Amino acid sequence: MELKDIFDNSFVKTRWKDDKVIIRTISFLDAVPSLEQYVERFINLRTFPYVNTTYGKLLNDSFNSLDRDYQIEIRSKIQSYLNDVEQKEFESFNDLENSGLLEFGFEQEEIDKSDKKELFNGVKGSYYCEMLLSNILMSLGYEIIISKLYFQYGSLSPTGIDVPFINMESKTLVLGECKLYKNIRAAIRSCYKDLDDIYNKNKFSRDFVEWINKYRSMNENVKNWMNDNSLTDLDKFYNFLEKIVCVGFVIGDKIDDDILKVTLSSLDDFEEKKKKQIVLITIPTESKDTFVECCYNALKKIGTAIL
Repeated sequence: MELKDIFDNSFVKTRWKDDKVIIRTISFLDAVPSLEQYVERFINLRTFPYVNTTYGKLLNDSFNSLDRDYQIEIRSKIQSYLNDVEQKEFESFNDLENSGLLEFGFEQEEIDKSDKKELFNGVKGSYYCEMLLSNILMSLGYEIIISKLYFQYGSLSPTGIDVPFINMESKTLVLGECKLYKNIRAAIRSCYKDLDDIYNKNKFSRDFVEWINKYRSMNENVKNWMNDNSLTDLDKFYNFLEKIVCVGFVIGDKIDDDILKVTLSSLDDFEEKKKKQIVLITIPTESKDTFVECCYNALKKIGTAIL
């Protein structure tokens, strides 16, 4: 498995790349013949971020073999989950002071002239971005380490890292952070900070502790692999790995390519580290809102051949 497979595959294609320690790319969604059909390729129960809490067994069953009434209940429950998540996220967002809003990559001028609801509408829906990156990684032979858990566990998620996946054969860990913002430059700035927290600080080590704290909820294959190799200790786990790839995955409204390239190229580079690699995948779209609407509609009709 080569690093380039993560940013050039059957879901996304790269048309510009800047090779530094942080590999910066401008990519596009391989949405042929239509965006509606494209999103149906990755909106599914396998990568729905809360599936393990209530419907984990569906990972091994066929959704289409269930009777109609059960399918209707599941779709409704999924939408209820997402509505609850969005409401919780807005409540947290609404409580932020201006300094906290800057963490989202907003400029002070944006914050001054917009209300909280307007700002939030520009950044909500990141779980769809997470589902896309999850499908990309699954298509490349990776398995999710742990799914996000629902509110009854006392926290929205056991992991601050959006998309933690591992390829057990190649011993490659992928830690993905996803941003789906209207303002693509704000998304890049926010994602860059998250990547810094993983690559240069202790976000991974904090998350590893949470994985072990929620050990029974981990992917069964990954849990067995960790047990077989005695990898429930952070140092042993880290030393056992061959590679850690930190992935920033950004989707937002299209801007002039030259401006986007300047934005990406102007990011401070990181120091090269043993075992660690880092890539920032930037995907301009015609409309973030249209992308989210297509994902929402696809989620409402989950079915045919998705499991």
